[in-house]
Amino acid sequence: MKLKFIIPHYILTGIIIMMGLNTISGREITVCPQCAVKDLRQALNMAGSGDHIIIKPGHYLSETIHIKKPVTISGEGFPVFQAINNDEVIVVEADNVTIEGLQVEHVATSYTKDKAGIRAVHVRNCTIRNNKLNDTFFGIYLQNSKLCTVYGNRIIGNAIQEMSSGNAIHIWYCDSMIISDNIAMHHRDGIYFEFVTHSDIENNRSEGNIRYGLHFMFSHFNKYIGNTFKNNGTGVAVMFSDSIVMIKNQFLDNWGNSSYGILLKDIRYSRLEGNRFVKNTIGIHADNSNYNMIRNNVFTVNGWAIRIQGDCMSD
Repeated sequence: MKLKFIIPHYILTGIIIMMGLNTISGREITVCPQCAVKDLRQALNMAGSGDHIIIKPGHYLSETIHIKKPVTISGEGFPVFQAINNDEVIVVEADNVTIEGLQVEHVATSYTKDKAGIRAVHVRNCTIRNNKLNDTFFGIYLQNSKLCTVYGNRIIGNAIQEMSSGNAIHIWYCDSMIISDNIAMHHRDGIYFEFVTHSDIENNRSEGNIRYGLHFMFSHFNKYIGNTFKNNGTGVAVMFSDSIVMIKNQFLDNWGNSSYGILLKDIRYSRLEGNRFVKNTIGIHADNSNYNMIRNNVFTVNGWAIRIQGDCMSD
């Protein structure tokens, strides 16, 4: 009998990234201010499925760019993209799109729309990697999507108040996502999950955000491994979720009247193991959280190491 081995999506993606394998099979289209093709919108009109669009250094200003074909877009030397009137810059609306090596800037605050530097909507197998996003209301925003990877991006905001700021990485109603090796700073929340399942958050650094370094709600069967959450306004909050694995993370310098390393609110059947809690007002604060395993964590110079409310059971 022959055995059939299936490589999971997240392992295959990691192998491709680490080995630098090139999966591009289409023709190349080059964009630069002096080229025949001078902007990305023109290149997308010309491109076919599987084509590779290469963006040379320069400053590209246009209306919001909608990607509706499966293409790879690669920047050389981090070409700068900005939308007219500080609107959303890039919106992905096709499966199998890769965006890498771009610098996306200046998305203005909006009180009626979650405007983002790079948004992906109703897609599968998208990859957003090694980009720089500066001064964007929301940085990278994925919604109703599956099997996507957000890897190696640097997302730095200018958030001043919680009400007028968005999240660096915002994932809503998605499945099987990989959020890995990103830097998320100076937003409302560094990483935000809501209604997200079977996804991994690994090796990210979330620092100096106004509210939470990591904030997730109603998101089951996810893993958070090897991340650093430092000096965020309130710390990390995980809420209303089951079957969460949180191992080898660092929770550092979350200090204040209502700060903690991590808040567990209505969390069940989950595991916190091998984490470090250093200089937090409260290392772990558990509220109405049941049947969780908390073991082999390190607590150093916290106000309270662990604070468990009376409505918890079997933690």
